[in-house]
Amino acid sequence: MQTVLTFAFQCAMLCLDAYKICSEVQIAMKIEKPYPHLFQPLVVRGKKFRNRIISSPHNAAPNTVRAGADGYENYTENAISYYGSIARGGAAVVNTGHLGVDPEYTLGSDRERFDFGFTPESTSTPTLVALTDTIHAYGALASLELNHPGYQLTIPRTRDYMIAPCDGENEFGVYKAMDEAEMDRVAECFANAALFGKRCGFDIINVHGAHDWLIQSFFSPISNQRTDQYGGNWENRARFPKMVLQRIRDKVGENTIIEMRFNACDYVKGGISIEDAAATIDYLSDVVDIIQCTGGSMDDPYADVFSISLGPMGHAINAWSAEEMKKRIKSNVIIETVGGINEPALAEQVLAEGKADLVAMARSFIADPDWARKAKANHAEDIRPCIRCRRCLTTSTPEFCNRSRCTVNPARTLPVKLPASDIPFEKKTVGVIGGGAAGMFCATELTKKGHDVILFETKDKLGGVLEFTDYSDMKDDLKRYRDYLISQVKKDAHIDLRRNTTATPELLDSLGVDTVVLAAGGSPFIPPVPGADRPNVFHAVDAYGKEDQLGDHVVVVGGGFVGCELTIHLQSMGKHVDVVEMAPRLMPGEVEWLSEYAYIKYIMTHEFSRTAPLYRDNPEIDRGKVHLETGCKEIGPDGVVIQGKDGQPVKIDADSVVMATGFRPQAALAEGYEALGMDVYVVGDCNRVGNVMSATESAYSAALQI
Repeated sequence: MQTVLTFAFQCAMLCLDAYKICSEVQIAMKIEKPYPHLFQPLVVRGKKFRNRIISSPHNAAPNTVRAGADGYENYTENAISYYGSIARGGAAVVNTGHLGVDPEYTLGSDRERFDFGFTPESTSTPTLVALTDTIHAYGALASLELNHPGYQLTIPRTRDYMIAPCDGENEFGVYKAMDEAEMDRVAECFANAALFGKRCGFDIINVHGAHDWLIQSFFSPISNQRTDQYGGNWENRARFPKMVLQRIRDKVGENTIIEMRFNACDYVKGGISIEDAAATIDYLSDVVDIIQCTGGSMDDPYADVFSISLGPMGHAINAWSAEEMKKRIKSNVIIETVGGINEPALAEQVLAEGKADLVAMARSFIADPDWARKAKANHAEDIRPCIRCRRCLTTSTPEFCNRSRCTVNPARTLPVKLPASDIPFEKKTVGVIGGGAAGMFCATELTKKGHDVILFETKDKLGGVLEFTDYSDMKDDLKRYRDYLISQVKKDAHIDLRRNTTATPELLDSLGVDTVVLAAGGSPFIPPVPGADRPNVFHAVDAYGKEDQLGDHVVVVGGGFVGCELTIHLQSMGKHVDVVEMAPRLMPGEVEWLSEYAYIKYIMTHEFSRTAPLYRDNPEIDRGKVHLETGCKEIGPDGVVIQGKDGQPVKIDADSVVMATGFRPQAALAEGYEALGMDVYVVGDCNRVGNVMSATESAYSAALQI
């Protein structure tokens, strides 16, 4: 009872907060109304969407679920707070992550088990009611995603096989074709889960019919090879999915919105055609209200990237298929697009051009839950941009303790060292040395706490190593984040920005600095290879912007992410590039099973266009070679001598050599400041060489402790 009362009190306070926020936004809107299409309301089945911005299904909240006393999973207060923050931030619809509908099967790992122990007789569960109450308190609609794994990523609970349209076997085990009795059982599972969701207060039931889960496997002519009434032409392949949707409609009635995530393109040869996709939507139009046009296949690592776009890809990657659906369908189904939409101007453009009726995003809300509210107030420059690095996914695996982390928003999930609660706040003058990502992030966090900050940068420009993003189209998301940090620093009246200044210990002492954050970055590392000091040798960070000096044939030493992305960049300029890597595979520090691993390798050997939706049709290119388990032994004026595992030296002719061999920390710089009695915190690459995420996290941790 106490828990329920606590939730009720929280909801009442949330309502008050929501009123205050709405008032603030209304005042701002009296001045200007930006993005008119994005903020146009929509009414569906009597329910009002306050704008066209949808929080796409995701379960990236920290500690989303925990086992209840009955052994089933329940939402935590953390999860309720997270989804509530998106509603508070102005989204029209807040989607949960997927709920596994079938008690015979899980969805996969523990983090994806969203089965709350519902039965046909279940009325509600307190945590789901608290979740929907919180979302409603902030003026948003609540959507519950329902899913069945089929033959993907499943750990059967009560059976030793999975289910699918046809018999088969994959890396997860054996799967068997569903008969009509099994179809009826699964359809009833979906319907019971939908009714349970409605009883818990959800306004929208979202059926996952994409990305090789069970429903989509029936739609696809690749996975559905049946010869009966549930296979063959598009109508037969859609028969079981329609059975599911119809069963849901019969259970929830006419006042509940039904949405389906749908592969308008599989991005695999032999997948569903545009014509069949449009015909399928019309066929389902009497039972579904909204279709989210997505794409991608977990069966194919190259196509899987279209389910969640990567930085090297273009933006609004599925808008073209949504546009095709709007052109072709004869029904009044509402079309939604998703994939790589991370700024308001782009979302507005998609809607204004009639490509879709709704725009959906997930990672943008992980990066900044206030995305919609800031856009409405015409403060897009203050939106913390998602850089599409997918770290929120790679860190949500069991290896990372299921902690979904965000590169640009460490405050959400980061396991940082918190200051002791009994230490009173003491205002300090903090000298932050280094105007890169770590330094800028730390500076703005320090002023939020009430400290005065002097930010020192030896160059005229802020950004540190992120300066290279000016020269690479594939890094425009990272450039946007850099520019966001710069704008936040410049507008912060409590940051004394001093460019072209070397922050010596004596200078800081004269300015009354008592605490130092050393964010000077790492020093470029050049291996002790004979000839490495030649003028035709560059470090990776210095190669961008100097492409004309590199010549037509380049050798990149180091096949990590930096080396591979640089290779793609140089290849896009028509250069011939050889990659030399000592490890037995490219990107040895990255998780091999992730789709971006396959994607990067693919576009290193194929013609690549950021606008090509079917990139697998791009022809292979011959612009270089990858040399694995190979070391660079000597660099000459006209090439490189390498030595592979066979021990035989081989010369590669080249105009220049680029060392993608990383950096080394500079923590020793702290000694000069410590000698003057200053407290010193070393962050970013200066302390431990990593990536943007590790730099941001260490900066945030330091700011918390000061």
